Amino acid sequence: MNITGVLYTSILTCTLALPCFARTYLPVDDFNTQSMTNKLDGNTGCWNCNPDDMQQFCDAMFDTDNRVGESGASLKLTYDIDTTQNYLPEYPRTAYNGYFTKLKGIDLSGFKYLIIHVKGDEALNYTRAVTVELKNNNQSDKFLLEGINGSWQRFAIPLWKFSKIADWKAMQELVVTFDYTSTRKTGAIYIDSIYFAAQAVAPQTYALRVDGTKGIAVDGKLDEWKENRKAIKYVPSLHLENGEMKTRDELDARSSFMWDDTWLYFATKVSGGQIFCRQRGEDIWKEDCVELYLNPDNRGLVWNDRKDFEIGFAPTGPDNKPQVWAWFQGGDPGDNVNVAVQMYKENGRTVYIIESAIRWSFLGIEPKKGREIGATVGVHKLEYREYSEKKINWYYYPEEGKMLLGRLILK
Repeated sequence: MNITGVLYTSILTCTLALPCFARTYLPVDDFNTQSMTNKLDGNTGCWNCNPDDMQQFCDAMFDTDNRVGESGASLKLTYDIDTTQNYLPEYPRTAYNGYFTKLKGIDLSGFKYLIIHVKGDEALNYTRAVTVELKNNNQSDKFLLEGINGSWQRFAIPLWKFSKIADWKAMQELVVTFDYTSTRKTGAIYIDSIYFAAQAVAPQTYALRVDGTKGIAVDGKLDEWKENRKAIKYVPSLHLENGEMKTRDELDARSSFMWDDTWLYFATKVSGGQIFCRQRGEDIWKEDCVELYLNPDNRGLVWNDRKDFEIGFAPTGPDNKPQVWAWFQGGDPGDNVNVAVQMYKENGRTVYIIESAIRWSFLGIEPKKGREIGATVGVHKLEYREYSEKKINWYYYPEEGKMLLGRLILK
């Protein structure tokens, strides 16, 4: 079913306001009814920057073969922003268009996240990034959603990322835009299950069980990790905890877990600029390091609680050796944490790998298949010449005196 193109116009003032009460979930659209009206009774449709420019377009249709869930449909957006006309001087031959859905004055003051499911079309190819915009009657702000791939992904965008919006009581519109930030000028993506949430459901990753009785060799190499395809991957716009990043090339990382009856195995590969590790012990966080946060009961990490863990790994130090520190336990964990490091150049970039084995007995955890542990991995980078720093963190959100972490599942 095709949705006819609609010229994008200014926001319509609407007096309808839906109070939030104690709701934790507010659906916008799941596209299952294949209607041009969303669940808020708001109009939806495509728009483009110039209806007279036939070289560029955005078309929408419902797709029942690619969807989230066992039944229903998703929204397929096919776009082309390649044109001979120049709409922005700094981005020649690039148009802009997209899709809108009206929010009808909903009150979002009790909500914290915009949840949206996105997948790229591998047959037509697709952009890896789209711009998401929220608007009320007088304010608007944009967020660059990066990391789209050929599988369904659930993106939880914190509403505080839309910092130019001060009043959330009468929201009017959500807009998806293909523009100069798109990584490909033509293609298609699928969108499904858009809603606002008071609390995000934490993302999950898996620790694969090691076959055999010898575990793995902690040597800073990733030979035994090739079968683990559930690595944590970082997207700057979603995972930047502090500092500034424009592209993933400034600080790129991926982290993985495995396990056996004695050890939780952990590996992170980091690439970026020059490595600075001149601090010792509890101060290693000030320069280049990887921080592993673990909450054994998966109810939220409490800062400095000895039952929880923040374990830091510096790839080197003043003694030219890797360093480990467990802040909540007050020191070096000794033989409870084994670590090995490799540092090298890859495609002209500095890379280091941290591989570690952490005793379950040190963590106070009895491992078994299906167990869930609260976990996240943070990567800190010091730019010494620029006197700046940046840190990416997979999932680390404050909630009533504790930090909510991602879900690590023993598989």
